[in-house]
Amino acid sequence: MEVLQNFKILFLDVWNKGISGVNISEIIIALIIFLFFLFLRGIFSKFVIKRLENYVSKTSNNFDNLDLGCVSILLQ
Repeated sequence: MEVLQNFKILFLDVWNKGISGVNISEIIIALIIFLFFLFLRGIFSKFVIKRLENYVSKTSNNFDNLDLGCVSILLQ
């Protein structure tokens, strides 16, 4: 029982004071912000690629199709 009490004290101490001055709640908030912008990047890149595909399909040369294929791989 003493081990669980010590673990609880240690857990609450790390939760409140954090590790190297950064508490757990700040890490969680930063992770949520990072994931949100990663999601926005995916939506934005799909939107841009679709617009470029529509524009490129109207041209008669195939070089721009190849370029778009290479760029779309990098954006995903």
